[in-house]
Amino acid sequence: MFNEWQNVEISDYEVLQNRSVYTYETVCHFSEQAEDIFLIIGDDNLEKLTKWYRFEELNTMVNWVVATRLNVSIPSHMIRL
Repeated sequence: MFNEWQNVEISDYEVLQNRSVYTYETVCHFSEQAEDIFLIIGDDNLEKLTKWYRFEELNTMVNWVVATRLNVSIPSHMIRL
């Protein structure tokens, strides 16, 4: 499905952990392989985003991309999808 997209990678990293994995852990794993990480979230996550595990660190590690269905206001430092 994504073979045509050179910069898209499908990973089973989280599945292979056989446990719940925090987004922070996944980003740490992939930060060893990539300079820029774009993390896509739904706009329903914005309200509680600052409560995510190790959010402050995570916030410095990724470029946030927000997929929105409604006309939700997206912070200026995030990318609207």
